[in-house]
Amino acid sequence: MTPSDALIHKYNQQIPRYTSYPPANFFIPQSGETLRERLMLSNTSKPNNISIYIHIPFCSQQCWYCGCNSSVCSQTDIIDTYLQSVLQEIASIIPLLDSSRKISQIHFGGGTPSLLKIEHIETLLNLFSKTFSYTDSAEIAMECNPADLSFTYISDLIKLGITRISMGIQDFDHTILQAVHRKPPHIPIHELRKHIQSLGAQVNFDFMYGLPYQTLDSFKETILQAIANRPDRLVTFSYAHLPSMKKHQQKIDDLPMATGKEKIQMLYEAYHSFTQAGYTAIGLDHFALPEDSLAQAVDKGTLHRNFQGYCSAEQTGQVYAFGASAITQLADSFFQNTRNFNDYISAIQKNNSAVESGYIVTQEEQLVSSLIESILCNKIIDWEYIAHKNNRDLTSTKAFFSFAHNSVSDLISDNLLAETNKGYRVYEQGKFFLRNIAAAFDPNMYSGKTKKFSSSL
Repeated sequence: MTPSDALIHKYNQQIPRYTSYPPANFFIPQSGETLRERLMLSNTSKPNNISIYIHIPFCSQQCWYCGCNSSVCSQTDIIDTYLQSVLQEIASIIPLLDSSRKISQIHFGGGTPSLLKIEHIETLLNLFSKTFSYTDSAEIAMECNPADLSFTYISDLIKLGITRISMGIQDFDHTILQAVHRKPPHIPIHELRKHIQSLGAQVNFDFMYGLPYQTLDSFKETILQAIANRPDRLVTFSYAHLPSMKKHQQKIDDLPMATGKEKIQMLYEAYHSFTQAGYTAIGLDHFALPEDSLAQAVDKGTLHRNFQGYCSAEQTGQVYAFGASAITQLADSFFQNTRNFNDYISAIQKNNSAVESGYIVTQEEQLVSSLIESILCNKIIDWEYIAHKNNRDLTSTKAFFSFAHNSVSDLISDNLLAETNKGYRVYEQGKFFLRNIAAAFDPNMYSGKTKKFSSSL
C-alpha cells in the first residue's frame, strides 16, 4: 500500500538530497592554499583509506533530463587536453598524501566516462598504482552509457582492473528515451550484462522515474525486465525537474510527467518488486543482491554514503576528486573545482589547482552529518553511537537536537518514525520519506537560511 494522499501532500517538500552535509549549495569561495592545507591534515584523519573520483564532463549528446555537469563534445583534441589537465592535477595532489595509505575505491563519473579511450583510462590508473597499493576489497567503478558500449571495450576495461560497470539505462522503453533525447543501446542490454558478468566484473543498472511519458504501468514493465536480467545492483533515481537551473530541461517542460502520488507509486512498485525478487534495499532507492558488499553492509549496519553513492565500511575513504566540478570530500571539509571545463583547464595549467568553492565543516555540523547519514544508510538513530562517533557525551548530543522535537512528534504521529530504547527507527512506510526524516534533524531547515532544493517526492 502506498502512502496516503494526505501524507504525500504533507511531505512533498523542497529539501536537500543530503549527498553531503551541509549540501553543496552552502559552499563558499575557497583557495587552493586552503585545499593543500586540508589535504595534508587528511593524512591523520579518519577514515584512513583513499577514495578517488574522476569527473569526465563530456557526452556525445545532451539528454534533456540531465542534472549532471556535462557538455556535448566528442572532439579528441579537446578531450585529450582536458585529460592532460586532470593528470596534472593528480600529479600535484599525490605528493601531499601519505603513500602508506591504501586506495579502497576509484570511481569514474560524468558526463560519460565511456567516451574515454582505453589508453586514457590506463594512464589515469597507472598514475595511482605507482604510488599507492589497494585494499583487498577495493572497487574500481565506471559509469557507462549503454549506447557507447561494445564487447571489446568492456573486455578491455575489465583487463585494466575495472570491477564494476554502471549502465545508465534510465528506461527500457525506446519511446521514452527518444522523448528525453537519449540514444538506445545498439547491443541488447541483456547481452552487455552477460558479457560483463562472464568476465568476473559486477554490473549496475541505473533507472530514472518521473521522466516524460512514463506511467506506472510502463515503469512496471521496465522493472520486470530489470529483474529478469539479474544485475548485481539496481538504482532508481527520482528525476528532479529544475528547468530554471538546467536550461536544457525546458525542452521537456511541456511533456506529461508523473508527480506526487503517481511518482511515489513508481518508487513503491520498484521497491517491492526488487525486494520480493531477492534484492536487499539499500537506503531508499538502491538495491543489491544478498552476496553484494552493500547488502552485507546493511546486515552489519556499516553502510556509508558519499558523493559517489553508497559504499561499505571497507570501501569507505576520504574522497579526493579530480576534474571539472569534482568535489573532494575530506573528514572535515569539502572543496569543489570550477564547473566549466575550459576554465578548469586554464586554472590547472596556471596554478595546478582549480578549486573554486567549498566548506570547512564545524564539529556541530559533523554531528548533524553523522546523524543524517545514519538515517539515510541504516534507517536508525542510535544516540550512543552518534555521541561516541563525535566524541561527545550522550546528554549533550541529545540536547543538541532538541530543536527537532515538534517535527519528530509529527513523524511519529504519522507512523513514519518510532522511538526506541536507543533512539529512533524508521517504520516501513517511513522509508519513502527518508529525506523528510533527515530534514527534521537538520538545524539549517529551522534557521531561515533559504536555499533552492528539489522536491522530496
